[in-house]
Amino acid sequence: MDRMAEGTEHVVIETLLFIAFVVVVGAAIVKAYEGYHDVLYGPYMQGGSIEAEATMIAITLGLRELPAATTAWHLTTVIIPRRTITGRLVRGKVWRRRDGRHWLYKKFIA
Repeated sequence: MDRMAEGTEHVVIETLLFIAFVVVVGAAIVKAYEGYHDVLYGPYMQGGSIEAEATMIAITLGLRELPAATTAWHLTTVIIPRRTITGRLVRGKVWRRRDGRHWLYKKFIA
């Protein structure tokens, strides 16, 4: 009976130590995630203001108005052929503008 009591006591102690270990490691993981979250999203999301969140959503979804320079066509020379809006390949002198993510090309007709 003594042996059984000692075995149970060891199991209980090991279980409590394991639970304490899990709690400590879990807390460390949460702390590390919060630090990663701060690096990833920056301090502007810390305030939790609705205005900051709305700005981030607008930037992400592309709802903010683009500067005039990004919507203007620029005349440039392309050495490597590029696809136009219609799907054709163009090279040489072309019209180019930024579409937020990609460059758009149009054939330049002199």
